[in-house]
Amino acid sequence: MIAVIVNPPFVDPTCPPHFAAYLIGCARNNGISDVVFADLNVEVYNHFFEQEFYAGVKSECADVLDRVGQMRAPHKLDQARYRAALSAEGISWEALHLAELIMKSPSEFYDIQRYKAAASLILRYMRCIGAGNLPSLIGFGTLHAAPYTTYNFFEDLQSDVLLHAVMSSIGGVVEKFIQSHLDNPPKVFGISCNYQSQLLATIGIAKQLEIRFPGARIILGGTEITELYKSADSLNLLWRLFPRGVILVVGEGETAFVKILSAVRDGRSDFKSLHPNIASESDGNRVTDASIEDINAIGDPAYDIYSLDRYWSPEPVLLYSPTRGCYWNKCTFCDYGLNFNSPTSPSRQRRQELIASDLDYLSGLTRHVYLAVDAIAPSILRKIAQQIADANIELNWSAEVRLERRTTSIVDALLLKSGGCVALSFGLESAVQRVLDLIDKGVRIDAVRPLLESLTAVGIHCQLMGFVGFPTETIDEARETFRFLVATQQSWTFAGIGDFVLTPGAIVAREPSRFGIAALRPAPGAFSRSFEWVDEEAKPQSGNRNGFVRQEFSGVGGSIFPRPFLGGIDTAHSLLYFAQATPSDLRSKLKAAYRPLVERQFRTVAFPAVMEFATADELAQQRSHAIPCAFDSTFAEFVAPQRMVDRKPTSVSVAPSGNIYLRVDCGGNDEAIGWIEELFV
Repeated sequence: MIAVIVNPPFVDPTCPPHFAAYLIGCARNNGISDVVFADLNVEVYNHFFEQEFYAGVKSECADVLDRVGQMRAPHKLDQARYRAALSAEGISWEALHLAELIMKSPSEFYDIQRYKAAASLILRYMRCIGAGNLPSLIGFGTLHAAPYTTYNFFEDLQSDVLLHAVMSSIGGVVEKFIQSHLDNPPKVFGISCNYQSQLLATIGIAKQLEIRFPGARIILGGTEITELYKSADSLNLLWRLFPRGVILVVGEGETAFVKILSAVRDGRSDFKSLHPNIASESDGNRVTDASIEDINAIGDPAYDIYSLDRYWSPEPVLLYSPTRGCYWNKCTFCDYGLNFNSPTSPSRQRRQELIASDLDYLSGLTRHVYLAVDAIAPSILRKIAQQIADANIELNWSAEVRLERRTTSIVDALLLKSGGCVALSFGLESAVQRVLDLIDKGVRIDAVRPLLESLTAVGIHCQLMGFVGFPTETIDEARETFRFLVATQQSWTFAGIGDFVLTPGAIVAREPSRFGIAALRPAPGAFSRSFEWVDEEAKPQSGNRNGFVRQEFSGVGGSIFPRPFLGGIDTAHSLLYFAQATPSDLRSKLKAAYRPLVERQFRTVAFPAVMEFATADELAQQRSHAIPCAFDSTFAEFVAPQRMVDRKPTSVSVAPSGNIYLRVDCGGNDEAIGWIEELFV
């Protein structure tokens, strides 16, 4: 075997990542067939829900309750550990196993009440993992970095505490993977790190592979590696994060990866000269403009590499990219993907006959496809829909598109629907025309509602994305975006409004004076990913300055659970539900109450003030208001105790949600207890 491609934790385990299909497809297209894929991410989440691991979590939580329960002055982190451990009370193995089965069972998954109960318990259980270390660090499909790190500091990415917290949770899966390759060691390990939530695991796994396979080449690539490379103040610090001799692929990676495999097979070691996207410590030059792929020449994606029954969905959902880049590529806020000198990568389209062949191949593996592209042109969508309809292929799909007037007509909507489209997601960004013009969105806000209405009328779900806090946006303009969502809420299914983040590659950062910015202030750290700024009135500003408006409209958005569950924009679970229900029917279903999989528990704790104990979420909020600092140097001081805590045996109630309340005496009426707790306390 020449190579293993690895998907590291912690990302969405509900569907396989499509980067591996493209890398291995390109290798096969170039005559290299002995490349395999290892999805350590999905194996980690499956491991978390094995009975032995569950028993270890329960034991760790019991130890925390005993250890912290004997303290006179537990600091904030120990308080958060205590709260996380206490929320494990009442989670039985039978209930947890049932939650996993519901997520993977076609008969149970589409019962919205059962789905809600399962998702709620899974999220609660994940908060308990690592309760004795860094509580709530590991989430389902993510790593909750706050309050522990911003990923900007070299010290954090080398922190023994942070790396241990990550690697101790996944060590069993990593060791099993290593053992499986000891007898026939690959010559190359390729780790694709595409999200910040994967970065600590990528560093930890790479170091393990260096130790156990000293003769192998370690190649790191992916969107997050590219972002880290671009943001590094010093490449010397960057190389110190990784094992000696590691090779980075920055930008798009298929051709570069194949060039490396060919060189290794031929016994060559000079990789930099092979391709402009290859970077190594021995090379003194910095990559400043990565090469892009000809997506018609890289070969067909190899979807046969996946074990589809391992993923957390009742039916396979596959990601497919008929195009790359963005055909608009003008938005002033955008700095996305594997780009270097433009908002995102240049737009390219796969030939229509190749798309038709790809779709036919995919239809033999799944009924559900997400078109994973930056933004796909309406003309291409219409062609894809027509191809699916003409070929009579059963394929449900969704995609992210621009708010184009050309998709407004009911005729276009009917064509998309007849060709398998179940949902489209749109970058609304703002509902204020002045802000949209600053963004250079090329959209008239008065054209958005008719577009949404025409799509919803034929049964296509609409999802809206946006942000508040763009430079010069006023508080009332931020409110106007939410008012628009309220006014149009019958024409969309899910919406998500975040805080604006100003990143170095955005046009706003390159031409700040156009946007009322007098000076930029990079975030602290050796890998600064964002800016705050000073406006023309010499006032410091940031993208979250209007974030409080979100609290005024906290019920707007439709989402009931975070990604990757139902309600997350463009998630596999949302796509599956979109294919089962009309927009109005799904909105109605989402309101349904559910019976939890676990019962309320009562327990005696050591502290009458346990309700005042800090949680990990509260620590994250507090730390977000402080000056960002490296974890190891400041966290101990940050969580230092403020005062002695009274000790007295106190009865508490642990609700099915995992929330903790002082026990209420309602004469043994559990229903009354729950009503009081959830609605009033």
